[in-house]
Amino acid sequence: MLRRPAVLAVGAALATALALTLTFAPGAQAATSTPTPSPPPGDTTPPTTPTGLTVSTNCSLELTLRWNASTDDVGVVDYEIYRAMSGSTFAPFATATTTTYVGRLGGFSQYQVRARDAAGNVSAFTAPVTAYVPPCPPPTSTVPPTTRTPPPAGCSATYAIVATWPGGFQGAATVTNTGATSTTGWTVTLTFPNGQRITQLWGGRTTSTASPYVVTNETYNGVIAPAGSVTFGFIGTWTGANTAAVATCTRTP
Repeated sequence: MLRRPAVLAVGAALATALALTLTFAPGAQAATSTPTPSPPPGDTTPPTTPTGLTVSTNCSLELTLRWNASTDDVGVVDYEIYRAMSGSTFAPFATATTTTYVGRLGGFSQYQVRARDAAGNVSAFTAPVTAYVPPCPPPTSTVPPTTRTPPPAGCSATYAIVATWPGGFQGAATVTNTGATSTTGWTVTLTFPNGQRITQLWGGRTTSTASPYVVTNETYNGVIAPAGSVTFGFIGTWTGANTAAVATCTRTP
């Protein structure tokens, strides 16, 4: 009974030493938490604006758009093509994954292009370009003229507006042989009531610079069979009003 306090004291000392050993053991480190890195911010940089947009058309009414490629820090995925028809605003028209687009010409129209990257960022639009119906010889008809009793010798001319837009228009005149013999040449006079001016002509020739315009045949379309017809076209400008021209015709012989 006299030794029990000593045993208890020794046990308490061992417990204390063990606790100190566990707490300050060599190499022991306190647990720490590693922060999770934040995700990189999303791509908000748009591609550069495409440059050098050009447009060309041909007599098959095929439209070709070409431009220089854009650059982007991630990568351009496609190009968005917008179109504005006569008198309308620009609207989505087509997309292309290369720097060339080939499609059908729908008449007088304007086009502009912008680039889009993988994150959906879009560049600014290019400056718009304008597509016109090209000056082409009229197609040769393979359908024979309808047989009918010819009217007295002469010819007639019919004027039509094909398309119009602010300040400009496309017109055409059809020359019909109303005689019993073939023509060797023809002359059409177009008199515009509102001062319209012709800036481009195909299928005919003129030296006139203002109304009335005197248009003569080309070398390939001067001969018109009885009851046959040929058509010439043109691009013109107008201010204020675009009333139809008065068309008259004479023929040789």
